[in-house]
Amino acid sequence: MSFCFSLMKPLLAGCLAACLAGCEENDFIPLSDFPDETHTNPPIVLRSDTLRILAIGNSYTRIAIEWIDTIAAHLNADYEKFCIYAVTVSDKGLDYWAQAYRQHEILHLERQAGAVTVPSDSGTLEALVRQPWDMVMLQQISSRANDSRSFHPYIDTLVNVLRRECPNPDVIIVWHNVWARLSDEDETGDMNQRWNIAASLHLLNSGYVDVIVPVCQAVQYARHSPVNTPHYLTRDGSHLTEAVGTYIASATLFETLLAPVFHCSVTDDNTVHIVTDYEKSWHKYETVNLDDSTRSVALGCVLKAVAAPFTPFKQ
Repeated sequence: MSFCFSLMKPLLAGCLAACLAGCEENDFIPLSDFPDETHTNPPIVLRSDTLRILAIGNSYTRIAIEWIDTIAAHLNADYEKFCIYAVTVSDKGLDYWAQAYRQHEILHLERQAGAVTVPSDSGTLEALVRQPWDMVMLQQISSRANDSRSFHPYIDTLVNVLRRECPNPDVIIVWHNVWARLSDEDETGDMNQRWNIAASLHLLNSGYVDVIVPVCQAVQYARHSPVNTPHYLTRDGSHLTEAVGTYIASATLFETLLAPVFHCSVTDDNTVHIVTDYEKSWHKYETVNLDDSTRSVALGCVLKAVAAPFTPFKQ
């Protein structure tokens, strides 16, 4: 498998360099500092007949994968041509995974989407990486996702392991830009969204990652749309609500990573879901059914974010 990044990545990095110039790593980027042009991720082109994705993270990772199989089925993306395996631990970030690598901790993979298999689902991080992955997705814990200083030295360790150990020389390192957390000072998450973007730009511009999955931006657009809830699409103040919130995360991941490979778009998805009593039982806050109307709004937010993954929500 090979991906067409060699021409686009330097150009994109150059265009974005001005965004970080003069900014402290923990500072948000003022809207006026963003380029007027619409920048996108470099193109992804599949040159073999399968796509294998490894996702390393926490419960936010699982949320982003939750609807992938359902969306794939509706868009006729062949289950037999892809897989997403996840290794996750709740409330853990980059520091945990770097430590797990250094201490040779035994980890366990779970296939979360697709039907393609990999040789081993248990082993050290180094051993698990030594499999034919086409993409590996990383993320930071949400409470520190807006501070690029918290990424180091852990992201350095993890990226070095991925680049060195993965047998695919063209492996793509993906950054899951998680939705902005809420706080008393930043009730809507708008300010934290800007910080999250600045942090993800730092990783892209510095060559740590190749592609950004802009879940943060998609959720932020939705928080200013008719599908928003009194608790900003969260079921507990942190995790996204069923069904619209979690669907937005999955649709953003699908549109960024799988749609280019399978030559489809979530624009044509027709997923519907009425939130069950069981699902409501583990929600502290509101739920939102996924129907034709709410899905249309949700996908509008997703497509806007994917089209301009480095541009924050604008009032």
